[in-house]
Amino acid sequence: MLDELKKLLQNIFFDERKFAHLSPFSLLYYPDYQICVHVITFDIYSSLQLDSSFFQHLSIHFQQQDIHLVQLWEDVWQTKKEIATDRILSFFQENRIIHASSTTINIAAELESKIFIDNHHLFGYTKSNLHLGLFYKGILVTCAIFSQPRYMKNETPEFYSTELLRYVGMKGINVNGGLSKITQGFFQQSLSDEIMTYVDMDWSGGTSYTALGYQLKAITDPITFWIHPSKLLRFKINRFPTNILANNLSEEAKEETLTKMGYLKIYNSGNFKLVLKKRRKES
Repeated sequence: MLDELKKLLQNIFFDERKFAHLSPFSLLYYPDYQICVHVITFDIYSSLQLDSSFFQHLSIHFQQQDIHLVQLWEDVWQTKKEIATDRILSFFQENRIIHASSTTINIAAELESKIFIDNHHLFGYTKSNLHLGLFYKGILVTCAIFSQPRYMKNETPEFYSTELLRYVGMKGINVNGGLSKITQGFFQQSLSDEIMTYVDMDWSGGTSYTALGYQLKAITDPITFWIHPSKLLRFKINRFPTNILANNLSEEAKEETLTKMGYLKIYNSGNFKLVLKKRRKES
């Protein structure tokens, strides 16, 4: 895995020793881009007892130094290599650039959105209400999907909030200004008063959002997963198929069973919770 990453970016200078004291895993630092890739392998992880907040604290540490940290887990690399590779290359400006002004924004069909997101997003499609796309010469190059608006009746004043569930571009292409155009298009399509979204801290510091005015509302706790290091299966403990883990067991019994089956308990970096209020000029 480490050798593959070094080969992928072999023409870009990196320093493997600069931050070696911060982690038992390899940290590949690319100073010309202020990017660091944290290569998390299970052979090392299984021999350690790391605190549940280790990866989150590391993400925050690098963000405070204005360094973009990518926490790359071995199972993500092995099972979603094409998508992970493309996302890493996009950080190094290796993809083709299309300007959002050259695209048109429109409602995307649900099936088209599902296929696109499954092919280009690490987490795949999820149930959603509104599908917006940026089209370049008639081809979908960026897709965003939103939840149903939620009425925030306990807030003063009351308002509607909608979650941005997925935002993703086509592999090999970066749409400059795409998120801004999608955001503006959403407020033109929806009566919602705000957009709320979660940004995966394993991959992003949320700067693309904050540059547009999104405000940080919270940092979630690290999310717990159970991973089988050889089968490369990853689940939350309450999401296991019943043919692997019975759902009528207690939490303690589930953890004991999974450990005996060779699963590792891991904690990711958590998420940034970001919110953007509708501006008056978008009304």
